[in-house]
This record gives sequence, C-alpha cells and structure tokens, in this order.
Amino acid sequence: MGKTTINYTPNKKLSPRVQRYQFRKHFLQVRTRLAGNISNHVRRSEQEKVSSQNDVVSIVEVPEGQTQELNIHK
Repeated sequence: MGKTTINYTPNKKLSPRVQRYQFRKHFLQVRTRLAGNISNHVRRSEQEKVSSQNDVVSIVEVPEGQTQELNIHK
C-alpha cells in the first residue's frame, strides 16, 4: 500500500480560512474512509482465517514519526 495521495483543489473564490476548513473536512473524510477499509479488511480476514489459512495479514508496528505500511498478502 505505502503512500496515499489525496487530490484536492481548493476553491479560490472562498476566503483562506474557509479553504483551510474545507480541506481539513475533506482530508478527515478521506482518512476515516481509508482507515475503515483497512480495519474492515483485517476483521474480514480474521473471520476467513477459520476457513482458509492462506490469508495472512501482518500489521507492522513502526516507531512514532515513521510511515506505517500495511502488508496484505492475498
């Protein structure tokens, strides 16, 4: 997975303060959506582990300040 880029074009007609607010709102929505996808995947594979041992989900814990990658092997 690695890095996720969020595409966002601010509305230049609005004031900078509103632009910042809208960006934050957009970013939080995207982030929660991504987090939801990951946790759902992990939960699903936990259930599937009973039926198939092929699904290996390894979450690598990384020290603070480094990027965290989620390795999902199918």
